[in-house]
Amino acid sequence: MKPIRLRDFIEDKEGRIYAVAAYDNEEKAGCVLRYVPDEDGGERRGPDGTKYHKLDFEDAFAYIAEHKPEYLDTVHRVPPLQILHA
Repeated sequence: MKPIRLRDFIEDKEGRIYAVAAYDNEEKAGCVLRYVPDEDGGERRGPDGTKYHKLDFEDAFAYIAEHKPEYLDTVHRVPPLQILHA
């Protein structure tokens, strides 16, 4: 996998899309969750037709706290083995 840089987007194995928000990404990618797959997601679609719901900052942290609490930190920390695309 190519190096993960600030302002890149990454996708995890569950199809969630994160904006990279940290420079130190070797051990875990420092990100903020931006989009979650959602059949009723509205106008945002991926290249494969997947619909997404965009989360604001507070909703993203609440979502991670509920669904992936192991990612919680000052930013969301996604382990490299969970990253599908960078």
